[in-house]
Amino acid sequence: MSLFSPRPRPPQQPAPAPVAPPVIEPSPPVVEAPVVDTGPAITANELASHLAARLCHDFISPAGAIVSGLDLLDDPSAQDMREEAMGMIAASAGKLVALIKFNRIAFGGGAGAEVFDTRELESLTQGVFADMRAKLEWAVALPGLDKPAARGLLSLAAWCGSRRRMKAAPWC
Repeated sequence: MSLFSPRPRPPQQPAPAPVAPPVIEPSPPVVEAPVVDTGPAITANELASHLAARLCHDFISPAGAIVSGLDLLDDPSAQDMREEAMGMIAASAGKLVALIKFNRIAFGGGAGAEVFDTRELESLTQGVFADMRAKLEWAVALPGLDKPAARGLLSLAAWCGSRRRMKAAPWC
């Protein structure tokens, strides 16, 4: 090999394939929930007071109708209204019993059952909704609900039923 002769070159390796730059996905925008000022927290005593007031409000109407019906029965000049008075007493007593049974499960510790049959819950709820402007469409597919779920469902039903004068929430 001479001094000026080119050196043998090693065999050339093929050029590496171009590497695509990594794709960086933009992160979704952060959506912050609006801050809602709900005012001061309600105490347990205030909650109990509101619940007691609500129950009294619900019970006073049928109880008052029963008393009015009994007054009509007692009035000698209103004997022609005897049948109407008995009908009013029976309907009001039925409404009062339905409200008590419903509220006993929705808010009380009365029922000993650990699992409630949803057919019974529907019957209780339909009994309360029978005298409301709101209409109930029962769509519970489960055969039974445990106590917390049953109470939550009945409480939500009571809340939705009481929204008759206001625009109801979408889930009602």
